[in-house]
Amino acid sequence: GTEFYPSLSPDGKSYVYAADINGNLDIFSQRIGGKNSVNLTGNSSADDTQPVFSPDGEFVAFRSEREPSGIYIMGASGENPRRVSNSGFHPGWSPDGKEITVSTIKQDVPLLKGRSAIWIINIESGEKRILIDNFAIQPSWSPNGKFIAYWFTEAGGKRNIATISTNGGEPNLIADEGNTNWNPVWSPNDNFLYFASDRSGSMAFWRVRIDLETGKPIGETEVVPTPANFNRHLSFSSDGKKMIYVQTQNQSNLKSVSFDLKNEKTGTDIKSLTSGNSEITHVELSPDGTTFVARQASPIQEDIILLNRDGTLERELTNDKFFDRYPRWSPDGKKIVFVSDRSGKYEIWIINADGSNLKQITDVKDKTNSIPVWSPDGTRISFDNSYETFILDSSKVWNEKNLREISAPFGNTYFRIWDWSSDGRKLVGSQHQGEIYGTVIYDFETKRFVKLKDTPYVTFWLPDSRRVIYTNEGKVFITDTESKKTHKIEFPNDDNIHQARISNDGKLLYYTIFNTESDIWLLDN
Repeated sequence: GTEFYPSLSPDGKSYVYAADINGNLDIFSQRIGGKNSVNLTGNSSADDTQPVFSPDGEFVAFRSEREPSGIYIMGASGENPRRVSNSGFHPGWSPDGKEITVSTIKQDVPLLKGRSAIWIINIESGEKRILIDNFAIQPSWSPNGKFIAYWFTEAGGKRNIATISTNGGEPNLIADEGNTNWNPVWSPNDNFLYFASDRSGSMAFWRVRIDLETGKPIGETEVVPTPANFNRHLSFSSDGKKMIYVQTQNQSNLKSVSFDLKNEKTGTDIKSLTSGNSEITHVELSPDGTTFVARQASPIQEDIILLNRDGTLERELTNDKFFDRYPRWSPDGKKIVFVSDRSGKYEIWIINADGSNLKQITDVKDKTNSIPVWSPDGTRISFDNSYETFILDSSKVWNEKNLREISAPFGNTYFRIWDWSSDGRKLVGSQHQGEIYGTVIYDFETKRFVKLKDTPYVTFWLPDSRRVIYTNEGKVFITDTESKKTHKIEFPNDDNIHQARISNDGKLLYYTIFNTESDIWLLDN
């Protein structure tokens, strides 16, 4: 199961954490080295989560969905819970224990969810003041009380770390390498700021020394080794000698079921095509319907593999230390385009289906390129760098001047393409931030964007170039892009579905079942 949001007591002898044991999230306390946990919020039937010890260890602040919901404080053994704010998530104590900082939205993982502000709350009076409103999440107070660290999303979707004075003013950029930097936490007895980042491919912990008088970074950022490929939710004892954190292991396997495209109904013949503890994602069936291409992730690398239609391994297209992602078949079934960091940063690459002729096809300076999609005639490939979206000629030698940019309709936004309609006339993708935020269709003929949904889903076209398929909260939906009517697809015995797709002939629906397990670990320094 999932245990997360651990917080070490200042003396390092116990910890609190959140877990779902009885059908809702509760906060538990446990002694380091002990086997028995104590439910501190068992009298609440609502979700209670995000616990954090006060600096003196006497209290625990947490988020509760009980009525009325908000930020609560209770005694360290669960007594006398009282609400100190009607809003906020991710509470963080000031060093003197008199104030709490919160963000207006929550993020258990670093996904994009919209605008968020950081507030400071006096726990006695309840008085609030806003510190910054800039897509800012998960605030953490510096040991000297002068700065708050947080992570935020740029216009292009990148997640970066910054610090800001508790008196306000201009933020200091701390970490922006890679696509995702989040979960900043100060070490209590020195001036290091720890955070999670995917700059090396996996979501590892990093740290950088901060000048506590200016809030600016000094020195080089360095990795903090842990035996996992996805780390989050760290906390320290007051002497800095113990660090507690969450290691998350994701697992996903491929399934398929027959499909009636006209009536949008599945059959009863669900087949499990893969099994095991690895993570199979970004699956696409070849144009002739015989072979799946997929990303296979392990704790140390991510590779591109080919699977036969029955799920057996046909070939490993890559098997090395690099991180290879987002594979897509060419329309003729002879090539595969994907994203890789094998050149030192993420670029678009192409490889033949037999594993030969690996070559890099983009070289955009100082940008991270991702999400390649073939045009239906195979002559073009779209991609983005989280700021801009481009279409290139797949047969020509790389030249930035030959790129065609698809500009988003409003400033401070970008368009991420997920799929190209089989008639070549339209794109479906997600619009991030600004006045359009959600799933949108781009029409090449009219050069117009049309919003399809208010939420930016990963969406794919059906063979008729009119309907699209997407998943949301483990369920599968099909939307008619002209009538805007949506139909939920019923599945026998399955939920928690991810990345559903339909074969080119419309007769097979394939998807992955996603499971995650998060455990709490302790590092002694």
